[in-house]
Amino acid sequence: MRYWNTGDTPTNSNLASIENLARPWAGIGAEHLLDVIRGVIRIEKMLPKAVQVHFNLPPLFVGNAPYDWDAARREEYHNELCAALSEGLSRVQADPTLVKNGGADLSDRPPTRGEELEFACRAWSRDRTSSNLDDLRIACNVQGMQSRFDKLERWLGRKRPGSSPHSVAYEIECALGDIERYADTYHSMEASYRFAERLRERAQLAEEG
Repeated sequence: MRYWNTGDTPTNSNLASIENLARPWAGIGAEHLLDVIRGVIRIEKMLPKAVQVHFNLPPLFVGNAPYDWDAARREEYHNELCAALSEGLSRVQADPTLVKNGGADLSDRPPTRGEELEFACRAWSRDRTSSNLDDLRIACNVQGMQSRFDKLERWLGRKRPGSSPHSVAYEIECALGDIERYADTYHSMEASYRFAERLRERAQLAEEG
């Protein structure tokens, strides 16, 4: 695995995810191939334009065609996609502007769900209001994170630890830490509209101020 240091954590995470998707898979089936394609589509739109420009990918919007392709055609397409992803990653790595403080503008990517989760965790940790908890609930409304929020909410409703050897406060901190620890895996997903709108409003106020 390469070490990515663009200066933008979500972009680093997404480049690492692309590197995982760029690994050839012998005898790939239709469903697995579609999962790879969906992953590439999802991640590509989260990249800044300065990074996107380095990728020249085959057509990604193939519908359900992989189910109609024979094994040879699926493998041909998959190898072509993997090669294009690998070449793009090499070009990104060779671009001197795409290192920390290298000068590339990485601000034009969408806000990520990972950023939203991290922000919501910090906000609620600092100020445990119902409004901040609602923001955290919305941020956690994605596959794999909802159960972690449910665990946090269960402990928030407890007065005594019951069978747990730890205090309720300790279990709450553990549940919150569990959410924050996995937030980095959600940079390939867009933030909620609510969070994105707030960022736009703040940017506008900063420009006006």
